Amino acid sequence: MGDYKRLKQASSLDDCKATPGSYYKGQSTTTLYFHLYDSRQPDASVLPLRYSPLLNIKSDKCFISGVELIGAYHSVVNTGVINIDASSSNSKEYLITNCKVTFGMECVSVRTNGNTISILNNFYCTQSAEDNIGYYGSGSTTVSNALAIEINTRSYYGGFNNDGSNNGSTLHNSWNAIRVNSDFSYNENKNVADINNAKVWLLGVIASNATSPTVNVNYSFTDCEVWLDTCKKGGSITDLELVGGNNKIHFKDAVPSDWVRTGTGLIDTY
Repeated sequence: MGDYKRLKQASSLDDCKATPGSYYKGQSTTTLYFHLYDSRQPDASVLPLRYSPLLNIKSDKCFISGVELIGAYHSVVNTGVINIDASSSNSKEYLITNCKVTFGMECVSVRTNGNTISILNNFYCTQSAEDNIGYYGSGSTTVSNALAIEINTRSYYGGFNNDGSNNGSTLHNSWNAIRVNSDFSYNENKNVADINNAKVWLLGVIASNATSPTVNVNYSFTDCEVWLDTCKKGGSITDLELVGGNNKIHFKDAVPSDWVRTGTGLIDTY
C-alpha cells in the first residue's frame, strides 16, 4: 500500500516495470518486486497488510488498551481493522483506549442491533480507504439505545480511495454519540457525518480541511438533532451541511455568523 495507496499485483516482471503502483512475485521465487508510484527505491513505507480485520470482536464486553494496529485492507466496505459485531449480543460494552490504528478499509467499524456502548478514548486513527470510524445497524436495522462516545479522538486522512464519500466519523441507523475534545480533520469528503435520526452532542470538537476538491464539509447532518459547544471549523468549502427536512441544530450561547451553511433546519441556541 505504498504512499497510502494499495499496490496492484502485476502480471509479470515486465508489467511491474511498466506500471507505477504495482508489485510482482514470481511463482518460483520469494522475492517481491515493487514499482512505487513515484518510481523511487522501495523503502519502509511499503507495508504488507493482512486482507482481513486484525481484531474481529463478537463478545459482549471488550477492553483494548495500548496497542498499535497497522492494516488491514478488505474488499468488503465498512470492515474495520477493529471490526466489532455486536448484533448477536444482548448488552454490549466496548472500550478502546490509548490505541493507534492505521491503513484499513475502515479503522474502526461497529455494528449492532442496539443496547451498545462503544467508547474510544485517547484514540488515533488515520489513512483508511473508506470512513475512518463508522457505526451501523446490523444490515439495515434501525438500532435503539446505541451510544458512541469519542474522547480525545484524532481521526485524520480517512478516504484515500478518493471516491467522494468518505468521512472521519459517521453514525448510521439511529446511533447516538457524544464527542469530546476530538479532532476530525483532513478527511476526504466530510469530517463528521451523521445520519438517520442521530442525537449528537459535540463538545470542544474540531473539524477542518476536508480534502475533496469538489464536495468537502466539516459537519454534515441528515435528519439529526445536534448540540454544539465550543466547536471549531475551518478550511473546507462548507462548515455545516443540513440534509433532509428534520434537522435541529443547537449552538451553545450563540449561533456563529462565520459558518458557511447549506440546507435547512432549525438552528438556535441552548
